[in-house]
Amino acid sequence: MNLHPILVHFPIALLTLYSLGEFVRSKRVLSLSYWFYVKAIMLVIGFLATIPTILFGKLIADSFPERIVRVHSTFAQTTAIVYGLIALSYLITWIDKDIYSMTKRSDWWGYISELNKNIFRPRTLVLLALTGLILLTITGALGGIMAFGPGVDPLTQLVNDLFFGK
Repeated sequence: MNLHPILVHFPIALLTLYSLGEFVRSKRVLSLSYWFYVKAIMLVIGFLATIPTILFGKLIADSFPERIVRVHSTFAQTTAIVYGLIALSYLITWIDKDIYSMTKRSDWWGYISELNKNIFRPRTLVLLALTGLILLTITGALGGIMAFGPGVDPLTQLVNDLFFGK
């Protein structure tokens, strides 16, 4: 049974919603006590869902031309890495907020926490979310090309022309 098409839409939805949420920079929304956790849950679950999705995709790779599978797979894995890095940052921040804020931090955790704060600033997270969303869109278009052909919509046609010529 081919589970890839069934599984793939779950991380796409969650990661798209996370990315859109990351673009919201309104002080009113950012001050909501739960906003961080909403984004973190969508992001972490979305990222974790990419793992079985990619694995099931590998199981059906022989059903499609090798050239497009290679490009689609590369974009899917790169997308997972980008969102995985953001998810790691969110998990560190979450642990820092809710666990280590109540206890004395160890030296190594303080170092990790400070490194996380210095690398993953809000502007960096927005850029990574945008990068992830672009990669996710291209990955989805490549999947659409494999499932329905290159002319199914203007985006798949554009992606097909960019990567495989006319």
